[in-house]
Amino acid sequence: MCKDIFYHLCTMLLEKFLGFTNILIALGAGATVILTGLSLGLKLETLDSAYLVTALTGLGYSAQRFIKVRSFPHTARPVIVDFYKKFGLGLVIVWGCILVAILEYFDLSFTHDAYFMGGVLILLGISYASFPLREKPYLKLPLISIVWALTTVVFPVILIDKISTVYVGILVAVFVSRTLYIAGITIPFDVSDLEIDDLKMKTIPQVLGIERALVRAMWLVGGSGAVWGGLALGGLINPIIGYGLFIHAIISIPFVSPKFFNKFKRNRHHTLLLDGMLSLQFVILLSWYLIVQT
Repeated sequence: MCKDIFYHLCTMLLEKFLGFTNILIALGAGATVILTGLSLGLKLETLDSAYLVTALTGLGYSAQRFIKVRSFPHTARPVIVDFYKKFGLGLVIVWGCILVAILEYFDLSFTHDAYFMGGVLILLGISYASFPLREKPYLKLPLISIVWALTTVVFPVILIDKISTVYVGILVAVFVSRTLYIAGITIPFDVSDLEIDDLKMKTIPQVLGIERALVRAMWLVGGSGAVWGGLALGGLINPIIGYGLFIHAIISIPFVSPKFFNKFKRNRHHTLLLDGMLSLQFVILLSWYLIVQT
């Protein structure tokens, strides 16, 4: 009995720490940036950018949730409202300090294009929570997926001033793949939010229904994998990265399926697993490193 209670408490605390502090999402964003650089032939030139994007992602998600809880508490789950009322400001400050430390420690030089792109992304992030732009019909899913792809694919390349040296066709393909993947793994979250999302938002589950929306998520994630597989098969990117991300996408498909969702829909493990799929990309990075070093 005591063991069960202790296990339940530890699991709940771990879920809150990993999920509500946005650590998994931030680490996933950093891994995505590094893999973007490797897929575009930039090797590890985007490493410093990855640190920056990791901190920006953690700060951005924490600030958005903090603003939403303070201004629009009806749009968030009670457990998240309670957590961010207690720890939200402190979490924003911690992520802000991490961002400042990265800016101070790493040699990051910002071009005019980088400042412009960064400003656009910050404005979109603020608009998402403050207006809130996410409440507008049909905008929630495209906004999340496109902003994520811009932040982890296009912005890092601009930040290191390599946009003119990469092959535009591959950059577009990587951008599309990232957009598809994020859209796919976001749909289960939209299904979970059906109870709190206003019907005027016209999210995918509201328009298509739960079952069809999750099937659509499977197709989106599979489409992302198909892009990576095609790039690798055509010899356009590093095969370790291309086939690794193809396998990563295929592994992700069951986690967005109706069967999996119906089994775990009342369990926070589901959303934690989806966030963790982004961090799983570090396995691909480790594989690349080990093969390159041998």
